[in-house]
Amino acid sequence: MLRIAVWLLLLLLNGLLDALPDDFPGYNEAIKLSDPYMKVEVIEQARANNVPVIVAINKTDLPDADIQKIKQQLSDHQLVPEEWGGKTMMAEVSAKTGKNVDVLLEMILLQAEMMELQASPAEKAVGVVIETHMQKGIGPTAVVLIQNGTLYQSDPVAIGSTFGKIRVLHDFHGKPITQAGPATPVTIAGLKCLPDFGERMLAFSSEKEARENSDQIHKIGPEFKMATAKKINENEEDKSEVVELRIVLKCDVAGSLEAVRSSLEEIVNDQYRIKIISEGVGAVSEGDVTLARATKGVVYAFRVQIPGASKRIADKEGIAVHPFQVIYELIDAAKAELAELLPPLIIEDELGRGKVLQVFVDDKKRFVAGGSVESGRIAMGDEIKFIQSDSATGGEKYRDRIISLRKEKGEAKEVASGTECGFGLSVGAKISVGDIFVAFLTRKEKQEIK
Repeated sequence: MLRIAVWLLLLLLNGLLDALPDDFPGYNEAIKLSDPYMKVEVIEQARANNVPVIVAINKTDLPDADIQKIKQQLSDHQLVPEEWGGKTMMAEVSAKTGKNVDVLLEMILLQAEMMELQASPAEKAVGVVIETHMQKGIGPTAVVLIQNGTLYQSDPVAIGSTFGKIRVLHDFHGKPITQAGPATPVTIAGLKCLPDFGERMLAFSSEKEARENSDQIHKIGPEFKMATAKKINENEEDKSEVVELRIVLKCDVAGSLEAVRSSLEEIVNDQYRIKIISEGVGAVSEGDVTLARATKGVVYAFRVQIPGASKRIADKEGIAVHPFQVIYELIDAAKAELAELLPPLIIEDELGRGKVLQVFVDDKKRFVAGGSVESGRIAMGDEIKFIQSDSATGGEKYRDRIISLRKEKGEAKEVASGTECGFGLSVGAKISVGDIFVAFLTRKEKQEIK
């Protein structure tokens, strides 16, 4: 099943919300879009998720509507209209008169056709949560957009780490319905608790299956919440993994923003890098936190306020919002956070070294090496590696662990330098007379970024 992923960006000339009823699904999200800065965030979030954007320019019926100015502002954010030689479809509409609404719908259908998006009403329903709230007398309620299949009243569903059996199924007018097909927004109730915005809804044949699915999501949830970085492939030919720390950056003034951004962009090599998903001047908005959640990033706030609403969303979603007053503290924190995401360095501390003098096979077909310890010491249970002494490069040929140790005719726990001994290895050990052996201790050490 292919999921319809077309973002519709509604730009306000003088307020789109005049045409929307207060109980319209997603009304609260639409209010957020009335903020000019939020429109930029929507563009950035769409780009970060690699989904196409269709622009509806509203209020074009007004005499003072400056459509060309709007298109120019969009072009500044890499949304160039098709008539200007770009790739972004734009419709000049009016929510009041209905002007070009049919054109907008045709654009959406055309985009879906170009992406070869299809839905099957015969399958179990799949959808996405676009709004949630607690409703008195009903409990946890979610507005869900059905993306594939058909949802029926009494269907068991799982949404993220919660589940339930649908007791209430309403259309977007609030009228009871018995089923809903693809591309239909519905309000459902019957869940055990409130799901999160953007979570996926899956319908199942039994409540047991729905519960098992949500339990599995609940177990792995913390792992996803801690994922503030993403390992990516630079391109199809280069398979080396790069650790990426994604940051939503907010600063007090433009000068600070430029200085912080430049410093962060210098923290890069072939193992890691910092990617600034969004940047801006002013307080941390709810949209900043939402964007960080969508892109699995963190929020850095340099000398700006973090309003209570933004803090509450960050706490609920498990998104890190870090305040800073000094630029070097911000840079050090970014380096430390990025270092935590890097795999630890594997360090082998040499304990002892010697040479293999003889090789035997005991009655259990295990290999026993007779050798001379030339420096340090070796002990029972040590990790040990063998280096081919006559190799041009002196490369390692085998490694194992000492499973038995003898000195003269008795067992020993440790053998010091200048002593001959015998040590047992696993079945099939690949060693030869003359090999150099090195006993070592493996330890892990956190990487540091300087």
